[in-house]
Amino acid sequence: MTIAKAIICLVLLSVGIDGSPFELLENYIDNFQRDVKHLQSYLSSKTIQTKSSEFVIEDHTVKDIGEYDFIIVGGGSSGSVIASRLSEIPEWRILLLEAGQPETTATKVPVMHSCLKGHSSPFTWGYYSTPQNYSCLNMEEKRCFIPTPKALGGTTAINDMLYTRGNARDYDMWADNGLKGWCWTSLSPYFKKIEDAHLECITDPASHRYGGPVHLENPRYPSSTVVHLLKAAEEIGLDEIDVNGKNSLGLGIPHLMAKNGQRFSTTDAYLQQAQNRKNLEIKPFTQVTKIIISEHTKEARAVKFIHEGHHFKASATKEIILAAGAVNTAKLLLLSGVGPQTHLQESHIEPVINLKVGENLIHHPMFPGLSFAYSDSQYVEPPFYYSKEIDYLRNGRGPLVANGVDVVGFIKTEHSKGRHLYPDVELLITSTQNDHPAELNRKLTVNLILLHPKSRGSLQLHTNDPLYHPFINLNDFSDKHDDDVETMLAAVKTIQKLMKSHHLEKLGLHPIHQKIHECDNYEPSDDYWRCAIKHLTVSTGEVTSSAPMGVDKDGHYGDSVVDLKLRVHGVEKLRVADDSVIPVSISGHLTAVKMVIGEKCADLIKEEWAK
Repeated sequence: MTIAKAIICLVLLSVGIDGSPFELLENYIDNFQRDVKHLQSYLSSKTIQTKSSEFVIEDHTVKDIGEYDFIIVGGGSSGSVIASRLSEIPEWRILLLEAGQPETTATKVPVMHSCLKGHSSPFTWGYYSTPQNYSCLNMEEKRCFIPTPKALGGTTAINDMLYTRGNARDYDMWADNGLKGWCWTSLSPYFKKIEDAHLECITDPASHRYGGPVHLENPRYPSSTVVHLLKAAEEIGLDEIDVNGKNSLGLGIPHLMAKNGQRFSTTDAYLQQAQNRKNLEIKPFTQVTKIIISEHTKEARAVKFIHEGHHFKASATKEIILAAGAVNTAKLLLLSGVGPQTHLQESHIEPVINLKVGENLIHHPMFPGLSFAYSDSQYVEPPFYYSKEIDYLRNGRGPLVANGVDVVGFIKTEHSKGRHLYPDVELLITSTQNDHPAELNRKLTVNLILLHPKSRGSLQLHTNDPLYHPFINLNDFSDKHDDDVETMLAAVKTIQKLMKSHHLEKLGLHPIHQKIHECDNYEPSDDYWRCAIKHLTVSTGEVTSSAPMGVDKDGHYGDSVVDLKLRVHGVEKLRVADDSVIPVSISGHLTAVKMVIGEKCADLIKEEWAK
């Protein structure tokens, strides 16, 4: 045995996994390469859907698979939580239906996230917005790609693993409209309940706990820019914060849903143990096409779905829970006759109840147009015998564990009119290898995310064909007084101030100018940035409020679709439990909120049915 092979053997033995160390490494690399090739084949073959699939179901071709107590549609961030919690009651039979596939070797590697959530990935639906008037203007046909997960584990299977709770004020505003039980005081115990916080960078330990199902850790491959960024922030008056602590304004080290450098999804947190329970059936590769609602009793009775090219039906004796995400939940409600009456009739769908499904979308647009090149003098070339695969397997470290985000920040811009210490823009600061210009080898990018947009979008069906993509109009920056654009402009000025700080001057940052022909006449000026924001902004995929929560006032539902117990107005035995129901904008990413909605939904169901 050569010395090199002996070293590899010792390294892999320390991983603590059964089997030959050489076989382990070869299997790992083979699986990883196979998964990457699978993704690459999708990249070269998948196209945007442009015409109807002429979907037709003949009743005699539908196979009835029987009855379950609860049917959950969507095995993502909230659906997997609900499935796990309900299956804790052994006498209940649970069916979990997920259109996507299970995770693979590739999905567990953090550095793969940008590929996993790409427009041609098999782990997304490939949804695009309609042509936009005020955003996405630099995109082909002015359409933004909307990263919408299609996988067991949902968003947690493909995202950059960032974990943020939002601001306490978000939830208090949520509850202010008569929605008791959804304020911060009521929900904060759930946020603590789900955490297993193995965090080294905590400034507010009272906000966290160990022992929950969701493992959290800090990045295990930090950039050398982190210290500079935190000191620069302090220089311009921004605190270093615990990004999930009480102080919500400032910059901090990311909290990630990861364990030992690997992605830790809701599949790992909730379904891994639950899937062995005899009362839980999990069916991936299964697309639900309709909820069957009784014409006279308005009771959700069953679902129709496609699995491996065949049509099936399953019945629910207690409830059907929609947890398919803001886009697909709204789409499925509309296909089932729950939505605006006029739109349903135009789509040749018999209305069950007239509710404003899909009419008030809230979207968090992101502006990635602030990039800087610099030379990283602290970068050390790894030794010739270094293997990133071995470093990943043995230590859970190295470039394969990088999620790309060095620092997370929340700022209140000068455009914000409120007196509260309430953020209106989130910062995601990333650093990557850069080939331009030639003499500088790193790129620093500050991504600005608008947290509380005034603009509202909409979602409608294209046809009554369930296999066809819906019309999604994000409608970013369309608000009457241009508050959204002005908020982003104010954030750009904050970043310009940050980049001129003494600590970042040491890096020798050089702005990378992205040529935008339509904006050339405005440069340099505020109007240039207003133009750039509308041209370069992209979708984060974080869409909410397609079926928002609200109060039933004697049969008058206003803009709401579900009540405070997540029950669809006017329909029995049907709940929605995902980001569709959130009636306000959230100050951060949505993964944690969706898991909490799942936990609370499970408690509401247990309270009602486990009597």
